[in-house]
Amino acid sequence: FGDAEPDEEVSDLEDDEGAAGAAAGASGTSAGGAMVEHDGRPEFAGPGTAASAIVLHEDKEHYPSAGEVYGPGVTTAVLDEDALDLDVPIVEPLKTKTFSLVEEPDGGIVSATVLDGAGGEGDEDHIVSEQYVTALLGNDTTLTRRGVALIGHLHAGKTTFVDLLLEQTKIKTDAFGERASMESQSGGSTGGAGPRITDTLVSEQSRGLSIKSTPITLCLPDTRGKSYAVTVVDCPGHPNFHDESAAALKCADGAVLAVDAVDGIMMSTEMVVTQAISEGLPLTLLITKVDRLLVELKLPPDDAYYKLRRII
Repeated sequence: FGDAEPDEEVSDLEDDEGAAGAAAGASGTSAGGAMVEHDGRPEFAGPGTAASAIVLHEDKEHYPSAGEVYGPGVTTAVLDEDALDLDVPIVEPLKTKTFSLVEEPDGGIVSATVLDGAGGEGDEDHIVSEQYVTALLGNDTTLTRRGVALIGHLHAGKTTFVDLLLEQTKIKTDAFGERASMESQSGGSTGGAGPRITDTLVSEQSRGLSIKSTPITLCLPDTRGKSYAVTVVDCPGHPNFHDESAAALKCADGAVLAVDAVDGIMMSTEMVVTQAISEGLPLTLLITKVDRLLVELKLPPDDAYYKLRRII
């Protein structure tokens, strides 16, 4: 094959194609663009070459300017972060009020902090006085006092249930403003979650969940009208704080199991039930958030009944 001569027809065809391409390039240069110099090198600037142009990193525009966003006639000011003190944010957060329960000795009787801001005259809004509750607690027998651990999964409504029990001990049923289950008094991110009286830590109020077991003693009557000093221990429902529930069950006379009507039995629910059974405590089932079956799931009455029956 080394002695073979090139085909003359193929050579002529390649020459014709090269000439046609050169003519098209010349016509395109004269019609749509011109030769420009960039960094000392001649380049062709014309339509369709912007996408292939090389743009340096410092010349790139990742976001539109303020003039392009707001349009003409609008004055925009940009403040450097170095010109602002570190302790003053550009946008200040909303100020939320926090509270804490403080025990103050008063004549040998530990007085609870008044929740309605009435100072030392808080007994006027309660059905019974603090001295009466203290007498029930100081009884030699255990017939007038009970200890109950309120357990359940996270966000099952345990703290809100304590708010409702505390609301029943007041003469004015609207002592917290609106009902605890309808309106939040904290003004924070827990809208509609109630005052959350037993969330005494600032971290609990900001996160909207219980971290520590918090006891609260209430004077509650039974079906016959007999009053008892019931110490309700609001236990956290997060699995990471299961030790708080286990410690509360050690010193309780019984347990109230709160179960969400929609979520049903969760992992933490099984953990606390196993712990309560191992302690030999009687269990009372409390199904919360039943209205979610109608408002959120839009279940008819028959389906809602079977849903609750399955939980039980």
